[in-house]
Amino acid sequence: MVAVFLLLVFLIWIAGRAGFPLADGNPLPEEIRSWAENQPESVLRGQAASIKKTESSVIILLDHSCLINNSYEYPVSKVQITLPGEAPEDLKPGAVLVVSGKLEPFSAARNPGEFDRRRYMACRHCYYQVRNAVLLQVGKNRNPLRAFLYSAKEKFRETLEKSAGEDAAEFLAIALGEKSAMETGDRMLYQMAGILHIFVISGLHVSIIGTGLYELLLRRAGLGIPASGIAASVVLLLYGIMTGGTASAMRSAAMFLVLTGARILGRIYDVPSALALSGILLLAESPGYICDAGFLLSFSAAAGTAYLYPCLCTAAETAGLMKRKNQKLLRSVLLSTAVQLTTIPVLLYTYGEISLTGTVLNLLILPTSGIALVSAVAAMLAGSLFLPAGILAALPGRIVLKVYHRLAEGTGLLPVRTWIAGSPGALQTAGYILILVLLVFEGEYLKRRKRLRKELTRGKRGMHLLATASMAILLIPLIGFHPFAGIRITVLDIGQGSCTVVQADAHRAILLDGGSTSKEKIGQYTILPFLKNQGIRELDAVFVSHTDQDHISGIQELLELQKMHVSSLRIHALVLPDWEMAPQTWQELARAAEEAGVLVCRAGTGMEFRDGKVQIRVLAPDPGTRPDDVNEDGLVAQLKFGRFSMLFPGDIGEKTETELLSRFERNTVLLAPHHGSGYSGSREFVNRVEPQTAVISCSENNRYGHPAPEAVERLKETGAEIFFTMKSGAVTIVSDGEKYGAAGYLDE
Repeated sequence: MVAVFLLLVFLIWIAGRAGFPLADGNPLPEEIRSWAENQPESVLRGQAASIKKTESSVIILLDHSCLINNSYEYPVSKVQITLPGEAPEDLKPGAVLVVSGKLEPFSAARNPGEFDRRRYMACRHCYYQVRNAVLLQVGKNRNPLRAFLYSAKEKFRETLEKSAGEDAAEFLAIALGEKSAMETGDRMLYQMAGILHIFVISGLHVSIIGTGLYELLLRRAGLGIPASGIAASVVLLLYGIMTGGTASAMRSAAMFLVLTGARILGRIYDVPSALALSGILLLAESPGYICDAGFLLSFSAAAGTAYLYPCLCTAAETAGLMKRKNQKLLRSVLLSTAVQLTTIPVLLYTYGEISLTGTVLNLLILPTSGIALVSAVAAMLAGSLFLPAGILAALPGRIVLKVYHRLAEGTGLLPVRTWIAGSPGALQTAGYILILVLLVFEGEYLKRRKRLRKELTRGKRGMHLLATASMAILLIPLIGFHPFAGIRITVLDIGQGSCTVVQADAHRAILLDGGSTSKEKIGQYTILPFLKNQGIRELDAVFVSHTDQDHISGIQELLELQKMHVSSLRIHALVLPDWEMAPQTWQELARAAEEAGVLVCRAGTGMEFRDGKVQIRVLAPDPGTRPDDVNEDGLVAQLKFGRFSMLFPGDIGEKTETELLSRFERNTVLLAPHHGSGYSGSREFVNRVEPQTAVISCSENNRYGHPAPEAVERLKETGAEIFFTMKSGAVTIVSDGEKYGAAGYLDE
């Protein structure tokens, strides 16, 4: 069974490499895709699979959707619909809806480390969305079960909000999988502490609920094994569907079904076979799961429990460490270690960091996590019948959650809580997995000798233990090794704004601007994930050209996260234009930096900043400038690394370009001034700079008309190769100080 699962994974991967969109991409026929995406407005009909309410809209997942064109219907699988305002009272899952609006594909990740919504939705068979849709018709309900589960979930949500008080958000996450209800700061705090998995519907939830229902309730009530197993399995499946049907929950539910079947048939339950079978079932339903972080984390953790943990226990027994007094504690440590080791590649690939405190905290938390879960489930069930009973049932869970929060906050006192290692390469990951496999084979060898009662000599025992320890120690340096030479400059695609990361060290960097007016929370969802993906733990300096929001909104977020101690990234200095009588936004940004423990510096003409071999020379503004226009009086900087140079002119216009013309020289790369505005990048300026490559940072269809055709034409006249972030995504320039190369993230 395990071999079949691995073969299926390999075939899906091969199919993807060959161009068949089994795991990624849109499998719909080209003619349907072309027709659907080119229509200014479409009419769709489908069945509401799920409904999620937000403060300003209703998000509906339409299943069995089809495009209606006269008398023809074109199937388009699932479509996500966003209705502005409140939902009609008769709108429930299972109802057949007719809606109209512009059909659009989901956005793919445009920067390294960024969440890939297109891939995430594709593995759920959803390839299109309709924003600001118009609801034309609500038909009959064709799926009473979906409507029942939706009504039950809404009832449970209301009950938990009343019975759990200020802890309702955590209870909603634990019991119903509504993690979005938690505050951003709390989610990041728990993630850094390594215990966020407690607030996700996972195998832990399914095992606790399933085992409790089967062993403690149904079997003790006198039901036989078949009736108890079937009833518990049905409840688990319904619970999994109601809470969103996550890969982890459905994997655990499938394994519980196998366990139940084994008990009914009187067969032995084999964990690896059950794990493989659940994987086959999930991949058969959606091959895209091999790219899904939840699927990969769930199966890697389960594989660690099934394969690596027994081998570590055998090694500990061989070493004579498994004594009666410490056996339980040691087994807990080994289990946590096994799960951590097998999930490290997935965590680093997905998030770029892992929690260093998670292994220890989970030893304290996992034994009591059942209390929080059972308390939350009891509160929503009992509270639905009698609210005071729900409030009483919630008390144990609320106490446990308070302890968890205190423990997570306590990790903030540690100098290091997480390890930002960056996303590993394919060869690193393959090498890491190979060593894990060798560890498992080593443990199986020791186990076999023990089973055959063949004792090892002291010398051979020491040799085997040394081999096991050496392989285990080698894992971490291997997965975190990132050789780095030269300089890497990345102009991130953050929509209408500007953000550039300069990296001349494996784990340190410089940031030049970081803001956007077309995207929200770019600090949390774009800049920080990119830095983690690259393994960047520290920003030696953050340069701010001027204080418009399209250049500082993300920086404000990063400073706030550092102040709240919910980010492992450390900013050492904030460099602001040397203005006299600086505007309020400048003062607020400086104050935010000081509160976050960041050194605030002023930069004026002639100043130089060095970070290793990287030199940043400030060309403007003159010290003591009183800014009449923050764009024209902004900070202009030139970066030099050997013979390579890059100019960062901020948002200056033609007037300032002319005034500063004598300060400019030829540069290898130019970040186009003012996002390619027609009033910037004058002919005299670009001829003076004479860039070989120019990068224009702007969003598609912005209201400013950037980039202006005339500005682009002036750059073309210099012979420069031009990159547009709106077309290429993030643009990365790599140089060794002599030669250089540039590439777009979406062009690769």
